[in-house]
Amino acid sequence: MLLEKGKALPVIMTQREEDMDDELAEDILQSDERTFKSRVERYKFFFTLPDPENGLWLNPPECSTLIEEAFWCYIEGQFVACVFLCQTTLENLFRALVSVTDRAGFNDIIEAAYNKNLISDKERGDLHALRTLRNQFTHMKPLAHPGSLWRQQVREGKSEDEHANSVAQFALTTMFSLLVKPPFVL
Repeated sequence: MLLEKGKALPVIMTQREEDMDDELAEDILQSDERTFKSRVERYKFFFTLPDPENGLWLNPPECSTLIEEAFWCYIEGQFVACVFLCQTTLENLFRALVSVTDRAGFNDIIEAAYNKNLISDKERGDLHALRTLRNQFTHMKPLAHPGSLWRQQVREGKSEDEHANSVAQFALTTMFSLLVKPPFVL
């Protein structure tokens, strides 16, 4: 039983509500058991990401929150949210370092960072790839369109979950490979 009888509750729950809470708790426990091993495997992925060697991260608090949320979204299998958070983190960090208009998009910010020599050719390419992958989720094309997310998954031979997982891993790898370098680390 999820709730102990005899305890004072701010709202008196009916037996039906109590049963529903018990059912919901059981569903969550079953989901936890079913997904536990995959969450452990995703957690292990973080040990493969770049880490600042003897360095101190210089991320603003709001970006640290986004990074932590991206971490937990990935572990919990919320891959699309993870991609959005990684892209948003990088966009906000680079926006603070380059001169762009308030209406500048991620593409403009990437180019400004490249022109200011904050990123290499490879990093520029990775950021544009991240932007393109993020756009697949943000601006979905109809199923019949050759560039639709569904058709890409079929071409890759991956399930929706596998595709989203690989995109999230790419987003995290891109983000962490940039965060371990100046100007984001001392």
